Amino acid sequence: TTIQKLQRVVKSSEELEVYHQRVVIIFDECHRSQFGQMHTDITKRFKHFHLFGFTGTPIFLENMQGDLFTGKTTEQVFGDRLHLYNLLHALGDEKVLPFHVAYVKTVAAKEVPADEKVKKIDTQEVRLSPERIRQVVAFTLQHFDAFTCRKKGKQGFTSIFAVESIEACRLYYAEFKRQLEADGRNLKIATIFSAAINQEVGPSESEGTNGILTEENGNSAAALKASDRDFLEEAIEDYNNTFDTSFSTDGDKFQGYYQHVAQAVRECKVDILLVVNMFLTGFDAPKLNTLWVDKNLKMHGLIQAFSRTNRILDARKPFGNIVCFRNLEDATEEAIALFSDENAKGTVLLRGFWDYIRGYNDKDGNHQIGYAEAVQRLYALYPLKPYHFVLLSDDQKKEFVERFGSILKLHRFLEQFPEFEGYKAENSEKDVCLNERDLQDYTSTYVDIMAEFRAKQEDKGPGASVLENVTFEVELLKEVAYDLEAILALIAKLRFANHEEREDLLLRIHRALNASPELRSKRDLLEAFIDKMNATHAGAPSWNDFITEQQRKDLEELILTEQLNREAAERFFIEALEREVFEPFGADFAALLPLCSRFGDNANRRIKQRKHVIERLQALYEKYHGTHVLPEKDPTAVPTLATPPLHADELPFDLAAEPNG
Repeated sequence: TTIQKLQRVVKSSEELEVYHQRVVIIFDECHRSQFGQMHTDITKRFKHFHLFGFTGTPIFLENMQGDLFTGKTTEQVFGDRLHLYNLLHALGDEKVLPFHVAYVKTVAAKEVPADEKVKKIDTQEVRLSPERIRQVVAFTLQHFDAFTCRKKGKQGFTSIFAVESIEACRLYYAEFKRQLEADGRNLKIATIFSAAINQEVGPSESEGTNGILTEENGNSAAALKASDRDFLEEAIEDYNNTFDTSFSTDGDKFQGYYQHVAQAVRECKVDILLVVNMFLTGFDAPKLNTLWVDKNLKMHGLIQAFSRTNRILDARKPFGNIVCFRNLEDATEEAIALFSDENAKGTVLLRGFWDYIRGYNDKDGNHQIGYAEAVQRLYALYPLKPYHFVLLSDDQKKEFVERFGSILKLHRFLEQFPEFEGYKAENSEKDVCLNERDLQDYTSTYVDIMAEFRAKQEDKGPGASVLENVTFEVELLKEVAYDLEAILALIAKLRFANHEEREDLLLRIHRALNASPELRSKRDLLEAFIDKMNATHAGAPSWNDFITEQQRKDLEELILTEQLNREAAERFFIEALEREVFEPFGADFAALLPLCSRFGDNANRRIKQRKHVIERLQALYEKYHGTHVLPEKDPTAVPTLATPPLHADELPFDLAAEPNG
């Protein structure tokens, strides 16, 4: 059940049969709810109970709220600790990610009054000054794409921005709206908070809060004071206009808003969620990778908030980003030492950017080579020369796969450091950095070897050892490769390119196609589309029209040569593309096969025929899967203009533009 329902039961019902039965109650996140009246009410009603508490951030004497007479530790509430599994263990088991913490200085020391009494009054005024908030928002928007990995139009990740109070939330929300509108950017911001339960514990922040988060409450905004509720209503109305919803701060509508926002963050439909305390504890969203922090945090509040970013997703997410606009360095180290051990800093927190570029010695004294040295070795051992890779033995190809795979990992890892863009710009033509051209050429070779090894595996059959100890970083290949819309954008520019520009564009298209495992199956289609454009320059079809016609022809040819049931085959194929899954079994698939006896010699013939049809249909599915683009995003649809055709540089789209930009 939920803790709210359990509390309502024990408060409203003095006598129930279950109170006298033997009951086991297990609390998750037990550091949050079991230290107040709720715990007292539960233990008062139940007569024969066993309590178990799970928490990643226990309450010790060091982070206990209150003094020795009024405070309680987790051990005092639940008894002796039964088992220890902390952040270090979880990192070692790859159940969570480490943190990359960046500290951004926003207030110079001279700006804060030195006199302690004056400081208590005025530091909040400095923190919430319009100029400081303007600079913080400008920094956030400037570096948003880098921290959340919005590259080449890819979706990337989402983020939460934590502030000290509802007043701060109001100021930040207004400034984000102002700067986004001024810049013409399409990032989606939202905010959510509830009443005093979501304010930081202890004295007002100007007197120095303890930075420990309180229990969140997603059920009600009724207790908010009028001005705060009015602001939240305005923010919810903005949200309603964005998502075509009808939420408000009233009762169930606010609970619906809470749930909708949670799901929108999980699905990356909100880019920056402004919060005070809500969503900083107990909220899991693997696609959330960045926490912007402009509030005091410490102890379990800090670890809980940071941990919103370190949920495992896939190879695209190597760590969680924390961007601090407060000096939380000491508080961070103290919290890590408390909930792991005093030597855990080097494991929980990532090193600085230049360590990963230049290399470093680990805690055992072993040298870990950096990105620059790894790239230098790659160029030396595997130069990009004609026929070089053709002459390599299988063992050399395996060694290349291992070496380049590790560089792919490191390259992807460094992509999430904002400093990497500057490093690439300065070193792109040196042998200490892979520029985009060389990265695609090496990736193309990597994909070639992957296809070659898998073909050998199929030839040798089950039990063959061709792929033994060879791991291909398939997920990371998607990050290097262009997507279909980016390729189509390059193709569209061919229409208006001069000879020199055209040669460069064709080379870029060729490289991009070879470097993408997914687009290789569509290479023939894309090359045929280019030929079609060349043959009918003035009236070239749109990509969607072209792909629809080609798909019809290919499916027609398959139906005729394999003598398939036309209606069933067309239905099966279209539904597979729409559902984005190829499942060659069940009644729908059986219906498309030609009639054939299932007995005698015909049985074997039918099995072979079925296998052959599956192979051809699957190849056709892979060829056309994901080829249609939304009309409003079709980069090959040239608008009808009364003026002369646009030059390539003046086209109304950009390769680097966001999908919704």
